Amino acid sequence: MTTMSAARQAILSRCATAWNALSPAVPYFFDNEAGDVPDAPAGESWCRFSVQESDSRQETLGPVGTRRYRRQGVARLEIYCLSDKGMLKRDALVSSFRAAFEGVSFSGLYFTDCQVQDIGIEGNWWRASALGSFWFEEVK
Repeated sequence: MTTMSAARQAILSRCATAWNALSPAVPYFFDNEAGDVPDAPAGESWCRFSVQESDSRQETLGPVGTRRYRRQGVARLEIYCLSDKGMLKRDALVSSFRAAFEGVSFSGLYFTDCQVQDIGIEGNWWRASALGSFWFEEVK
């Protein structure tokens, strides 16, 4: 149905659209893309978004061109909020991520659950990650 490259592009496109609608004041960056990461206290918060492959397995047998493979991955939002400012901003950014990627399907991708991991203080930032698990089928 799709490939990891096509899945990544669809997810990043959805991220940009959803983020601009849900959290327009918070700058975001995509992995492996040039950009100026803000320094505190210039910005209250910022995010980095990435898509990572994980498991893959063959689901069906048969002739070449009809075999189904289930590909899995995670969409990851790394959240950076100024430390000593409380958790409200972090909570709002996690809610925006969940609104865009929890329990939805689009472009042949199926998102299931979202997990949140608080990482803690790093320099001037409080860090957290939100992870959205997804899967799709590829036929080859």
